[in-house]
Amino acid sequence: MLARELCSISAFRSAPPSEPCSTTAGGSVSSDAGTARSKVVSELAKLDPIVRDFVRDEFRLKKKLREIEALEAAAASGKSLEAAQVAKVSKKGQVLSDLRLVDQHISEALADFQKRHGPVPLALKSSEQQAEQQAAPGARSSGSSKVAVARRIPAYSASCG
Repeated sequence: MLARELCSISAFRSAPPSEPCSTTAGGSVSSDAGTARSKVVSELAKLDPIVRDFVRDEFRLKKKLREIEALEAAAASGKSLEAAQVAKVSKKGQVLSDLRLVDQHISEALADFQKRHGPVPLALKSSEQQAEQQAAPGARSSGSSKVAVARRIPAYSASCG
């Protein structure tokens, strides 16, 4: 399953940007490859602090972009913007540029991680879910188990950084 999702990410990355993607009613892009990529990236962010920082930057920039788009919509509806709001809207190009750069860094980190460690483990299960699976088929977990379940995390040396 992970291999199929990684293939769809590769297809998503190699597709020309002019190809249409389906959009939801809210205007956000909906793509299976994009969803698979976000799952893999979120798992990688749990393992790599550098990717975690990139993901935080991506969220921060997306939030700024949403705020700018809301201000643009308000201006289009006839509402006058204050000077600080106009300044914020004027920075849209820089925010988009930064967002593309962060996305590129995340993609490079994902490719680098896969090259060094193989595929990223997808959907690591919580300790509760693993404990339930290990329990007898007829037995149910009360959810109050104090059993710690160790997850195997690939070694990451500082020299790879």
